[in-house]
Amino acid sequence: MRRGLMLAVIIMILLISLPQCAVNVRANPIPSVPAFLEAEYINISIEKISEKEAVVLVDGVYPMRFTGKGGFIYFPIPREALNSSNITVLMDGKSIRYNITWRGTMSNNKDFQYESSFGVLPMICFKTNASADENVRNIRIIYTYKINVSNHPRPGTFATIYAMGTGRYYMTYAKECTAHVNIW
Repeated sequence: MRRGLMLAVIIMILLISLPQCAVNVRANPIPSVPAFLEAEYINISIEKISEKEAVVLVDGVYPMRFTGKGGFIYFPIPREALNSSNITVLMDGKSIRYNITWRGTMSNNKDFQYESSFGVLPMICFKTNASADENVRNIRIIYTYKINVSNHPRPGTFATIYAMGTGRYYMTYAKECTAHVNIW
């Protein structure tokens, strides 16, 4: 009898505590991400136009699969690209709306800036579709800008940046992206 009573008490304690455990358990602690990017194809052309100036053309294709979580995609660009009105953002060959921002928001609602060895960079930003889409969408971003030799400490040397790792702020999930880069 004593053994049966003890077993009943243990079962009651388990039943009472079980709902509390279920409320506190998180099934998926990974933050929601708006898209998956497994490869990117970037062509960068640098053409010297004088002893003091060069023009850079960046043409990147980013095949993405949207998750349906909604949110924003951010692409860092060099500051010099802001001086040019030659920025184009396409989805499957059609122009889409975008903004330029210096601050982004992660999926956990924390703000960030894109910091690089060239300082904080501005970002092209566009909203993703809130519906899941199993199809891969090709995002293409094209921009041009000028770089000046006088901005570099070594005479006759041009310096610029192409920031990779756009998804680096989603640190809590494993990700891999292969970049195919051609530089002329």
